[in-house]
Amino acid sequence: MNADFKLQDFFSVVSEDTRITVAHISLYLALVNEWQIQGCPIGIPVDRTRLMYLAKINARQTYDKCMHDLHAFRYINYPPKRAKGESWLEFRRLV
Repeated sequence: MNADFKLQDFFSVVSEDTRITVAHISLYLALVNEWQIQGCPIGIPVDRTRLMYLAKINARQTYDKCMHDLHAFRYINYPPKRAKGESWLEFRRLV
């Protein structure tokens, strides 16, 4: 995703995607917020605790499912972490 990300594009895509729930939307917007705070880099580190707080997600199971789904549905590229340490993700082009 580049710095000219438009929220309208995101909502036009998710409005047609019946698999997406309010938890997915909330988490995706928390990810966009972190991406913008960090200056819109190609990839961003994933801080589960902060993202759960921003997205108002209380259960780790919900967070894990939403991250997995957003990757599987091709909204983000979130490869599994191979070693202990920070996870990273990249946004995929939506339109």
